[in-house]
Amino acid sequence: MPDIANPDARLSDLLRELPPGDASRLMVGLLKGIAEEAVRDALPASLREFSEQNGYSDAVPTLLEEITSKTGKSGAAVLRKALTLYNAAWNAEEDGNRLAILTPEDEIVHDIVGIHPKPAPAENLVS
Repeated sequence: MPDIANPDARLSDLLRELPPGDASRLMVGLLKGIAEEAVRDALPASLREFSEQNGYSDAVPTLLEEITSKTGKSGAAVLRKALTLYNAAWNAEEDGNRLAILTPEDEIVHDIVGIHPKPAPAENLVS
C-alpha cells in the first residue's frame, strides 16, 4: 500500500506503475523542462551582470528583452542571429565590401560601417 503522506513514495510508486518507456520519457521531459526554465531565468540576470561588470547600462538586456517580445524568439536565438549578422558585416568590410539596408528600389537607407576597430592615430602611439 502506498504511503500517501510521503510525496517521494507516491512519485516512486507512480513511476513503478508506468511502463519503462513511459517512465523514461516522463523523467526526460521533466528534466528538460526544469533545465529550460533555469536557463530562461538565468539568461537575463547573466546579461545584466555582464553589462554591469563591463560598465554598460541596461541597454543590452533591455534591447534583448524588447526583441524577444516582438519576435517571440528566445534570447539565445536572437543573440545567435545578431552574431551571425555582425559576422557577415565584419567579413564584408574585411573583403572591401559594404553591408547596407536597402529600399525596395535598391536605394541605400543605412550603410553599416565601422565594424572593424580603427587603428590609433600615429601621433598617439608611444614608441
